[in-house]
Amino acid sequence: MNRQVRTAVRRTAHARRTARNCSRAIIGFLLTSATLLYGQMPRSLPQDTVATVGTAVITAADLLRRMELMPYPDLAHGGDPEEVKRRSLYAMLAERVLANEAKRERLPEDATTQRMRHELENLFVRDELFKREIEQKAIPAESDVYQAVRRFEQELTVECFLTRTGDDATALVRALRKRTPPARRDSIIGSLATERDTILIHFDGPDSAFERAAYGIGASGVSAPVHSEQLGWAVLVLLDVRPSSMAQKMNVVERRDHVVQILKRRIEMQMQDAYARQVLATRTARGDTAVFNLFADSLIALWRTDPEHFHRDGGYVVTADMADLLLEELADQLDRPLVRIDDGDVTLGQFLEMMRYENFVCSAYEGWQAKLELNEEVRHVVGRELLAREGRRQNLQFSTAVQNELSEWTDYWAARQLLYRVRDSVRVTDDEIVSHLVRNSASFGGSYEVNVREILCKDLATASVVLSALNSGKTPAELAPQYSLRAEWASRGGESGYFPVREHPELGFRALMAPPGVLQGPFKLDGGYSIFTVLGTRRTKSALTDFATLRRNVEQRLLEERKRDALNRFIAACAREQQVSVDDAALRKIHPTMIPMFTRRYMGFGGIMSGAPILMHQWDWYQDFQKANPLP
Repeated sequence: MNRQVRTAVRRTAHARRTARNCSRAIIGFLLTSATLLYGQMPRSLPQDTVATVGTAVITAADLLRRMELMPYPDLAHGGDPEEVKRRSLYAMLAERVLANEAKRERLPEDATTQRMRHELENLFVRDELFKREIEQKAIPAESDVYQAVRRFEQELTVECFLTRTGDDATALVRALRKRTPPARRDSIIGSLATERDTILIHFDGPDSAFERAAYGIGASGVSAPVHSEQLGWAVLVLLDVRPSSMAQKMNVVERRDHVVQILKRRIEMQMQDAYARQVLATRTARGDTAVFNLFADSLIALWRTDPEHFHRDGGYVVTADMADLLLEELADQLDRPLVRIDDGDVTLGQFLEMMRYENFVCSAYEGWQAKLELNEEVRHVVGRELLAREGRRQNLQFSTAVQNELSEWTDYWAARQLLYRVRDSVRVTDDEIVSHLVRNSASFGGSYEVNVREILCKDLATASVVLSALNSGKTPAELAPQYSLRAEWASRGGESGYFPVREHPELGFRALMAPPGVLQGPFKLDGGYSIFTVLGTRRTKSALTDFATLRRNVEQRLLEERKRDALNRFIAACAREQQVSVDDAALRKIHPTMIPMFTRRYMGFGGIMSGAPILMHQWDWYQDFQKANPLP
């Protein structure tokens, strides 16, 4: 086994060990320490206020956090740092003012947002419970720190002998500790050991059992029999001891701090396991088989659509997007209880929302193995729910820490909800489409021809007379010679014959948009008021597409422009009302890392979530805001 392969095996083994050690609570749920991974190393941050919204402030630290914890498009494309900073700040301001306006309007939360809010609050409650009950109390003893520092300063090279059973390991230890002749020794090793390899052991390595055994080797140079959860029974023989390369790069204080953090993490793992047992010992939860099968079958069906796409990290995953798909697919089943608990059931909808914050990987995407692992995941999630209820029993949901963390996300959701309401209220009229086509008739007008029967009236009064006559049974062909201003067409009963739309753009484009044979108008044209019916339309050889497609494309383009303009005006108006101000000098002092990051936050007692909400792409509003608020 070469060193590269051994390293991979050790890393994989470490992952499995961590998972097993984290799932020993009564109902076997995953327990992880509370850690926030930042996009860069900690550093001194400027505390200047870079913007205000009324009396509320946005500091340099606030801005850097949102820029550096989550991906930002301009970072990935090498955007100008100054422009990236400005856009990020304007996006943060847009989020703030929209959230404030949503609160002012008392915008109601829909059922989906309420469910998201509750489960996210549970996540923060568990994390706060972890901090109070575990993190603050996990303090290593000085004697343990002293011993750990000594171990950290050394790297051990050992020869590892794997055996089939504990008895074989014990027999091998006896043989190795005796002064057995080499030939006899090799014979015993050959009969008892299934594999031998040379490995490097260091403090906080991937296999804690091997670490304890190696550093515990005495004068004989042979360890006691050791059982590794990854590799089974083994015996270690010390070959070499040398200074740790990592420790040599640190001074005494840094070594101690590093070791204390490792010991603290280990204590946290032990304490949270014990705490979970204590909390869950008296709780009972009963699953509903029918609802579980409904969930499991739906997820398995989703995996089956594209197993390769959903396969990562050695198995089949459940992502937040997949949770959304299942919530939509099972919308009429979400209130059914998946797990019954005395103080309140866990519904299918709640469970699917919880899965948004899980890091679940299933080894199979169908069959009983998949259902067995999904059943185990339900147990994990219910365990976390019960811990959250314990936190709520202690009223942690009202703590400042939980409310501050929750408000960042609820404000983000409220801002998006209001943004969508404003955006979705925008419409594009036929008149706007015609105006756009007429302005661009040089590009589009030669691609289509129309044939109409028209009466072009000199004024609205005449148009009214014509409409009355038509309603009385007269035909356009009868009225055109008397009332139409287009003499040539009037002589043919108002029929134009096919003409390129660019010759009469407004009439031509309106004709292209109108159904054949249906009376249209009156419409104001340059020469008067037009009343017409469409006799025929056709494409020319120069047309790149049919008119229906062109119209849809134009409508979509205009709709996007109108939505953007409406949002910019709305946000700018809210910003003026809420007295937004930006300190450009303070903004110039900020120097963010220009590396796009996607940060995941690991929560106490299990769970994983994004480090922060992704900034909305709303910055163009600031130009409208500046027009009404010019610089002094």
